[in-house]
Amino acid sequence: MHSMMNTPNPADHKEQKKREKQRLEKEKKEQKEREKKENEMKKKFKVTGDEEPMYHAKVMVASKVRKNDLPVKSGDTVSIIRTTNCPKGKWLARDANNKYGYISVMNVELNIKEMLELGKKAQAAGRGGNMEGDNISIGSRYWVAH
Repeated sequence: MHSMMNTPNPADHKEQKKREKQRLEKEKKEQKEREKKENEMKKKFKVTGDEEPMYHAKVMVASKVRKNDLPVKSGDTVSIIRTTNCPKGKWLARDANNKYGYISVMNVELNIKEMLELGKKAQAAGRGGNMEGDNISIGSRYWVAH
């Protein structure tokens, strides 16, 4: 039996290695570019890149992109990073590709219920769980019922 294994040509192998090296270098360069862009973005928007999103919003209307705006399409979901220190009527958002930019508050569908829940949580956390107002009214109703 004669095996039909082709021994790889050393020249091909060399060529492949060269291509691989070029590919890696290109990737490295792109990575550097990306990091540079990200750092510029972080400076511009005063973000660290590790922000926890406040909430997620679904984009209803693709916005006309101005300087510093996040290019979004209808149906995209973005993370709202900051609602303060933003231009009027805009919030700082981040898209799925970790790009930051402002989006018009009017163009996103916010889950108001989710936001209220988050607001409550934030308040509870910020004020040491000060929820007495609710408990009192529930308590008094409870006593009246029994």
